[in-house]
Amino acid sequence: MKHKKIIAGIALCTLVTANVQALPKSGEVIGRDLNLPPFGWLGHLAMATGDNVFRPTNIIIEATPGPGIQFNSFTSFLSASNFWGAKFGIVDDPAWMYQGLVAAKLQSYWCPQYSLTVEYRAGDGWFDGFGNPHPTVCSMWRCDTLVGFVHARAGNLVLLNNAFSPAHTFNLFPYFDTGLSRHKYSGKVLSREEVDQIYLKTSPEELKNIPGEQLLMLVDMRNADKSPERISKDWEVINATDVHIGIKQLLLDAHSLSQESELLSKLLAAYNGTKSDELKAAIIKATMIYYQGNWNQVKTSSEFETLKAFYEEALKNKPSKESSPHITRGYIDFHSASEIKDNQSLINSHLKAVAPKPAIGLEFELIRKAPSLEKEYFPKMLSALESENNAEVEGMFAYIMNHGFIDNATGESKQLLKSHIEKIQQSSFKKNDDLDNFFMKESKTDIDELLKKLK
Repeated sequence: MKHKKIIAGIALCTLVTANVQALPKSGEVIGRDLNLPPFGWLGHLAMATGDNVFRPTNIIIEATPGPGIQFNSFTSFLSASNFWGAKFGIVDDPAWMYQGLVAAKLQSYWCPQYSLTVEYRAGDGWFDGFGNPHPTVCSMWRCDTLVGFVHARAGNLVLLNNAFSPAHTFNLFPYFDTGLSRHKYSGKVLSREEVDQIYLKTSPEELKNIPGEQLLMLVDMRNADKSPERISKDWEVINATDVHIGIKQLLLDAHSLSQESELLSKLLAAYNGTKSDELKAAIIKATMIYYQGNWNQVKTSSEFETLKAFYEEALKNKPSKESSPHITRGYIDFHSASEIKDNQSLINSHLKAVAPKPAIGLEFELIRKAPSLEKEYFPKMLSALESENNAEVEGMFAYIMNHGFIDNATGESKQLLKSHIEKIQQSSFKKNDDLDNFFMKESKTDIDELLKKLK
């Protein structure tokens, strides 16, 4: 879709002090200032969630740097920065809204990635409709596109089709929840042609002098709207030395979801041409997003061997929380079961740098690619679950087990799983708060079905 207008120049105005006694209602969008230079003025959005739609809740789901998608409490959201308020009015059917909120929860299972750009991708995994395992496709969201996805799955595409910035998306909701604060701001509209003219005449070094209100307008454009000249300028900015890493990450996020020619060559050239660990991490992520979105093409082309060699070399990198999840996933996808076994020590080193939730997802990928490793990694997963004692991670694990994995598991794994379920049914999670109660309730169906299958 071609967009003739780009919203920018959003100036934040006076905020009314929040009523901390009030809670948003499940299905409402909430907003606040964003503490992410140089894009702080854009704001940050989340969805109030829970199964009791349109009733007060302390639980939210949001797209954030780091975990990609996370659940949090409204009280934590409220205390993070200046609060904008809660809004509603795009979807008014509770059953449809619940469907959208469930879809967002499932997106948190598929190695979610945070994106600075308006471009997005819904993730998918782990089994197809015939019960066959296949590589996971990681989801990719910014806070406003995740809000738009919820509403799209609830039957209304207006937010995704008109996504420009979190502040703009917040403004599209017609009604404020009067029990919470209100936020007011104004916007400036420029045509795409005006934006192109400014961007193409601005050197990469001069971008640091562009006010925040204009910066996103200049650098964030949908791939379908980009001219060849703009694409060329984007890569000039990515490869420049004196440009904020946030701008480079935004551009890489967008290009990784594009269909431009020679994209892999451009990514690898940028990787080999920089000494910045931050930029290398962003390129490793972009490379993963690229091949996942073009897997059918990649697996039958020369790019397969190119990417195989890239991830083989990257596996030797020092483990880090930023790159290890992407390096490990890439290595698994491009290497055989025997090659994976030969490099288990390096793989395990990277897994140690990965947070528990994505680490369990990667261990499922290892078993998918090398089924004989189930005997080693499945007990590790259960041990990590019991050590972590986290209801959210248990919920993801139960969902994946119930939606395909249990049908392919060994008898030994099934017995271990049965014992694990019996343990968690008798224990209380370490926080035992609203979030734990929510996840325990949400995972009950999967756990009950698993027990029936294990009899």
